[in-house]
Amino acid sequence: MESTILQNVSVSELRNLISEAVAEKVKHLNPPQKDPEFITRAEVVKILGISLPTLNDWTKRGIIPALRIGSRVRYKKQDVYQALNQVETLKYQRG
Repeated sequence: MESTILQNVSVSELRNLISEAVAEKVKHLNPPQKDPEFITRAEVVKILGISLPTLNDWTKRGIIPALRIGSRVRYKKQDVYQALNQVETLKYQRG
């Protein structure tokens, strides 16, 4: 274990040292979030194994949230996989 003796350190220098140490530790706790990956309707249809009309219906009913970027419709990949898990869960609850 390392021991350090502080002598003749001003309050502002001590604050800077403490804030630098805390900032370094906090930086490792919360890694930066990645931007969500957007996919097209055709990619969603392939992932879920459904038709385009079914995807349109699910989007209108709010099962899979869609985003409009200009005139294009895009889906967050994470939202698609969450919807897939919810649909599979519902399928087994009906029995």
